Amino acid sequence: MHFLTDENRHEIFYSAAHTGVIYDYITKKQKLLQGHCNQITSILCSEDKEWVVTADAGEDSMLVVWNSRSATPVRTYLKPHPGGIKQMDLSADNRYIATLGADVPQTCSLWDWTDQNKDGPQVSMKFGLQDIGNAHWIKFNPMDPHELACNGSSRVLFMKWSEKSETFVYHACSMGKGSDTKNEETYTKTIFLPNTEKAVTGTTLGEILVWEVSKIKTGIGQVGEKRLEKIVQLNIDCSAINILLTVDDTFLVCGNADGTIRFYDFFFKAEAWFEDQQLSSVKSISFSRKKATVAASESIHEGKDGRADS
Repeated sequence: MHFLTDENRHEIFYSAAHTGVIYDYITKKQKLLQGHCNQITSILCSEDKEWVVTADAGEDSMLVVWNSRSATPVRTYLKPHPGGIKQMDLSADNRYIATLGADVPQTCSLWDWTDQNKDGPQVSMKFGLQDIGNAHWIKFNPMDPHELACNGSSRVLFMKWSEKSETFVYHACSMGKGSDTKNEETYTKTIFLPNTEKAVTGTTLGEILVWEVSKIKTGIGQVGEKRLEKIVQLNIDCSAINILLTVDDTFLVCGNADGTIRFYDFFFKAEAWFEDQQLSSVKSISFSRKKATVAASESIHEGKDGRADS
């Protein structure tokens, strides 16, 4: 679910089976984004709320970029991956789409949807099982569209590309065999922390793994590659971290399996929280373009409902 609301519109965007839906919750009217033959597997929304993207998996799959205000398609890719798309992300400049295929062996591609002269991907790569296993998440660095993170259940790939290359350059990170962790712990999502050289990965046991750029030669990896800096237990009850995102380049936001939503600074100190909302497992979080008021921010700290603008 994506929140399209700003000062001039009151809409949300979500998918239902093989149809995208833009719903105005004031007028109770909806616009249907139709054309997919299969169930939609991934949706995106640009930071400025002007563009939404839908993708499906299966035969005759498609990747479609839509104008969110007119609900009309502006770019369509047919059969972007042999088995369709499992997951995707949009760069902060709204120019590039990174996709993870639902095929086996799995492929990863990057598309410049603004380039009308190019029908195929800008960069593409096929994963080996030894690289990452079965990847389920991909994310751009918001500060650099040429860097991405991709993770499976127990390994993270940090990937880079250039306009002159045809494939990604990457290195793999994991906790390693010596880490004190339980076998059932798996990775959920990986994101970059804006204005830092760090990235964090959430786990099903309520931890985050903090990856930092190595600046010295340690015999492990290369200078400039990310490696595990520390493990931070955010959820004392070990509930899974389902959602990780950043907002206003200031807060790390976690949506958890126990129905809680918590805000942290980039030193992982708790800044705000929603813990008495009687929510089920949190699966999606989205913010409007409207800035929250000071009063709303204060009420969050008090544990009250200050979500009128976000």
